[in-house]
Amino acid sequence: MDPQIIKLDKTTVDAEIGNRSIDRTFSELIPKEDLVSVDQFFSYYDKLFYDIPRDGATSHKTLIDQSTEFYGNYQDPKDEIIRDLEKQILDLNNQLLNNDLSGIEELELEEKQEKTIKVNLTLEGGKKLGKKKDRKKKRYKVTFTDFEGFKTVKQGSYNKYRKETFEFKGKPDFYQIDIFGRVDRRGSSKDWVHEYGSGIVSFTNDSPDVIVEDISIPKVKR
Repeated sequence: MDPQIIKLDKTTVDAEIGNRSIDRTFSELIPKEDLVSVDQFFSYYDKLFYDIPRDGATSHKTLIDQSTEFYGNYQDPKDEIIRDLEKQILDLNNQLLNNDLSGIEELELEEKQEKTIKVNLTLEGGKKLGKKKDRKKKRYKVTFTDFEGFKTVKQGSYNKYRKETFEFKGKPDFYQIDIFGRVDRRGSSKDWVHEYGSGIVSFTNDSPDVIVEDISIPKVKR
């Protein structure tokens, strides 16, 4: 058997031409790691800003903490502004407090001064008015009302109040005095009546410390 002869054709390429036309790198076999430039990073960051969670491992807080730690001794300019504002607030509070205290002192100076209202009361009719036994009954009432509506009531007989002086205490702005009483008439079903109402009596801190009221009440048949 005749030996088979296989002819091998070898095509050679000039080295310079080969370098230009053949990719001799391994880029297709070992992929390179994708690198992101700083500009690209911030471009992505701007696009993803509202998608990044506030807290967590991959969050705005993590970025802030890592950046602050790397920066070292970071001072936020807002902190200085906040400190200045807090100092201003403290100063204003102190001023308001001082003004309030001075206002209180003025109020204390203007506090209503208590006065004595002295009432000299005369019930007309004489010591023998009406029935004797009825003159002894506590059928007469003197009422003093101050500006706050508080009432002081004094009750007694005609004999006691026929000529009597009362003293009441009151502060501005006003007071009111009301008096009413009756005595049985002899030989009649009707009474002798004494009735009085001062209405509103105004006074101020400038009024005398003792205000005197002379009240004389005529007897009326009823």
